[in-house]
Amino acid sequence: MTSSFSRLLWEHAFATQPHPPPGLVLVAGGVALTCVVHRLAWSTVRCYSVMAHEAGHVLAALLCGHRVVAVRLEVDNSGTTSHRGKGRLRRLLIAAAGYPAPSLAGVGGAALLRAGHVTASLWAVTALMLLLLTTIRNVFGVVIILLASGVLVAVSWRGRVEVQAFAAYVVVWFLLIAAVRHVVELLRRHLRGNSSSDAATLATSTGIPWPVWVAAFGLMSIAMAWLGAGWLLDDGDVSTAWNPPPLPRW
Repeated sequence: MTSSFSRLLWEHAFATQPHPPPGLVLVAGGVALTCVVHRLAWSTVRCYSVMAHEAGHVLAALLCGHRVVAVRLEVDNSGTTSHRGKGRLRRLLIAAAGYPAPSLAGVGGAALLRAGHVTASLWAVTALMLLLLTTIRNVFGVVIILLASGVLVAVSWRGRVEVQAFAAYVVVWFLLIAAVRHVVELLRRHLRGNSSSDAATLATSTGIPWPVWVAAFGLMSIAMAWLGAGWLLDDGDVSTAWNPPPLPRW
């Protein structure tokens, strides 16, 4: 019974569907762009980009053998990740992992969508959020993760094909575009004299000035956005009709 259910989940997650109409992809991109550039919308959804940023620190810390002590996602849309471990190089890698994380997640999602794996892209984002949930140590962080992951699970589980595709494209576009805005905000923060950031930490540890780190983050985010956008707009050769196996009802 368990193996059969696991097989059904796997087949459902990696079933393929034709690429959605270009209009849906562009509308999803427009929605994501509006969420990033509109002040009120950005203040509401910025926490989810910060979530991806902190997830980058968490994954890097785990890969470097550090113990993640706590992650906090605050109401003011800031976030912190505390970890313990030895090794100067490892600490540098962990500090450098935050800003590229949303871009890399976006490119990964774009690759899945290009291959026609809409459900897999939604579940991959959900899995990252649930991993982050194990390290969250404040109520606000728990609430926003449960809210977002619950919506994605509901959409991927019972949503129509078009609804799933629209949700997946909005999420991926958002990650790619938000990563660029985060670097712009980082630059503004330093120009205003606020030197509390990953770039400042890296500058102090390496002796490489913070503008170099900001430029590196910026170039990477723009390059990843360009790559991801190309994949999202590529209609590819996925022509097999999407016919995922039925999932058992609870």
